[in-house]
Amino acid sequence: MVVAKNYLNEKELRSLGQLVSGYLDFAERQAEREQAMTMKDWAEHLDKILTMSGEKLLQGAGSISHDTAIEKATTEYKKYQQKTLSEAEQNYLDSLKSLENQSKLLNKMDEKP
Repeated sequence: MVVAKNYLNEKELRSLGQLVSGYLDFAERQAEREQAMTMKDWAEHLDKILTMSGEKLLQGAGSISHDTAIEKATTEYKKYQQKTLSEAEQNYLDSLKSLENQSKLLNKMDEKP
C-alpha cells in the first residue's frame, strides 16, 4: 500500500489556508442564520469561491494515472526520508549536545574561585 500526499509550497499552502478560512467563515455565517444547506449547496459554493478567486476547477477525475501517482508518491517520500534524521542520528546529536552542555557547566565551575 502506498500513501500519497499532495505537496504544497509555502505560497500554495498560504493560499489554501485563506480559501479554507473564507469557506469556514461562510459556513459559520450560514449556521448563525440557521440556513440549512445540502452537500450539493456546499459543493456549488466552494466552486464559486474557487472560480471567483481565479482558480481552475478540476473537471472529472483528472488525467494522472494510478501508476504515475504511485511513482510520484514514492519519489517524494524518498526525498523526504533523505532530509529526515533517523532515530539513531537524532540520539547521536542529542548526546553531543548533552556533552557540550556538561562541558560548559564544568568550565564555569572551574572558573569560580
